[in-house]
Amino acid sequence: MSEVPVLEVIDINKTYNHVPVLRDVSLRVDPGQVRALIGHNGAGKSTLLRILAGAESPDSGLLKVAGMVRTFSSPRDAQNAGVAAVYQELRLLPELTVAENIYLGQEARSGVFLDRRTMARSARQVLEAHHVLIDPYQKVRYLSHAQRQLVEVIAALERNAKVILLDEPTTALQSEQIDDLITTVKNIAYVGQVGVIFVSHKLEEVWAIADVITVLRDGGVVLDASKDSVDKETVTQFIVGDAYDQQQQDPTNNSIPGVHNTSPSGESNDEEPLLTVRSVESAVLHNISLDVKRGEVLGLYGLVGSGRSDFFKLLYGLHPLLSGTIYVQGKSYHPRSPRDAMNHGIAYVTEERKYDGFIPMLSTIQNVALPSISRYQTAGWVHRDKVDRAVNDIIKPLNLRGDVNRAVKTLSGGNQQKMLFARTLLQEPQLVLLDEPTKGIDIGAKAEIHRLVRKFASEKGVGVLVISSEEEELLTVSDRIIVFRGGFSSDAFEARHLTETQLRNLAL
Repeated sequence: MSEVPVLEVIDINKTYNHVPVLRDVSLRVDPGQVRALIGHNGAGKSTLLRILAGAESPDSGLLKVAGMVRTFSSPRDAQNAGVAAVYQELRLLPELTVAENIYLGQEARSGVFLDRRTMARSARQVLEAHHVLIDPYQKVRYLSHAQRQLVEVIAALERNAKVILLDEPTTALQSEQIDDLITTVKNIAYVGQVGVIFVSHKLEEVWAIADVITVLRDGGVVLDASKDSVDKETVTQFIVGDAYDQQQQDPTNNSIPGVHNTSPSGESNDEEPLLTVRSVESAVLHNISLDVKRGEVLGLYGLVGSGRSDFFKLLYGLHPLLSGTIYVQGKSYHPRSPRDAMNHGIAYVTEERKYDGFIPMLSTIQNVALPSISRYQTAGWVHRDKVDRAVNDIIKPLNLRGDVNRAVKTLSGGNQQKMLFARTLLQEPQLVLLDEPTKGIDIGAKAEIHRLVRKFASEKGVGVLVISSEEEELLTVSDRIIVFRGGFSSDAFEARHLTETQLRNLAL
C-alpha cells in the first residue's frame, strides 16, 4: 500500500453563526481503503462531506489529495482534483443510457456526432471489470436504485476519481441489494486502489465494508480506529457519549445497545391478547392471523411489497378489510377510517414522516397536540396553556433536542421521530403501529428510539407492532417476529432464537 494517502484532512474547522460545527477534524484515507464515517445527526458528518465535495469551504485547515494541498471553490474543483460524491439523491439523467451517463461531459465523438457504440463498448468493459452486470444501452430510468448508485460510482471512476464519498448509499435498498453494493464497492476500492468514505447509520453495514472507522461527535473526532480493534458496543458508546453512559448506569433502563429484550413486562400465557387477527383478507393480504399481547413488541419483517405496510394501513382504516375478523381489547373491530382506528386506541407512526407524518411549518408543540386537540378545547377555543403544559410534560422524558416552539422541520431526523413518539404518547393509545421508526436516523438516536419503544411497551402496557427492514434492529427490539411474504404471514418466532440470515431466508 502506498505511503501517500489519497485523501488527508488536517485540522478542519467550520462555524455557522458563531456555532462550531467541525472542530479540528483530521483523518486520512489510504489507497484501496474504505473508511466509515458515523455519528449522531448533527455530529458534523454532512458538513464534512460537503467540504470534501467542494460544496462548502472550511474556516481553517488543509485538504490534501494524493499528497497535494487542494482548495475547492466548487464541486467541479473537487471532481477535477479526483474527489467524487455520490449522494442519496442521485444525479443521473433518466432518459439517457447507462453509457451516456457514465461519459456525460466527456462523450466519444465521430466528427460532430456522438459515438454511442464506442461509449457503450467502453462502458461494458468497465462495468464487467467491476462485476456490475448492467446493459450499457439501457436507459437509466429502468434501473433499480441500487443499479443507479453503481452507475454513479462507475462514472466517478471514469473521471479518474481517487476518492469516492458515499452518503448513506443503502437507505433505499433491500438486504440483497445492500450485500451486492457492499461487495462491489469493496472490489472497486481494492482493484482500483480508490479511497472510499462510507457514511452510514447501520453498524452491520459498517462492519461488512469498512477497514477503519471514524466517529464524529459534536463536531470532533472521538474515535479513529481500525474495525478489527473495536466492537460494536464500543463504537456505539463513542457515538452516543454521555447518554449511553447514563443508560449503562441505570438498571431500570429497558434497552442497552446490542442486548436483546426477549420478554414483554408482565406477560402471562393466559392473558387475553390486546389484538387478535384471524384469517384477514384484503386486496393484497391473504389469511393473515396473529396476536399481540399487552407490553409486547411484535416485529414484522419482509421485503418491499410483502404486505407489511399494507397490513398496518388495513389496521388503521386506510385499506378495506374484505374478510376475516379483528378484535381489539376483546371487542370486534372493523376498521373503516383513521378516526375509527384512533377511537379504538390505535396510533400509527408512518414510514414517511416528512411526507405524511407531520406538518413541517407547524411547531413541535402544535404537531404533537394535533390529534388530541379536542381535549383542550372549550366551545371551539383552544386552551394554549393547557396544550403547552401537556406537550412539554410528554416531551421532557424523551430528551428531545431543539426549540419546541419552532417549525418541526428544523429538528434533526431523530428528534422529529421523538416528536412523533410524543404525539403517540399524548393520544394514550392501546396499540401502536411503527413503520420503519428509525429510517434515516443516526446510530445514537436509534439506540434512544429502541429504548423508548421498549419502555413504551413495558411501562404503559401498550402493544407495539414494528416494521423494519433492518434485521439487527428487529432482533434487538422485538419479543417475537412475524415474516411477511407475497401477502402471506408466517407463524411468530421468538426473536432470541433467530439470526439475521434466518430472517432473510424466511422472507425470500
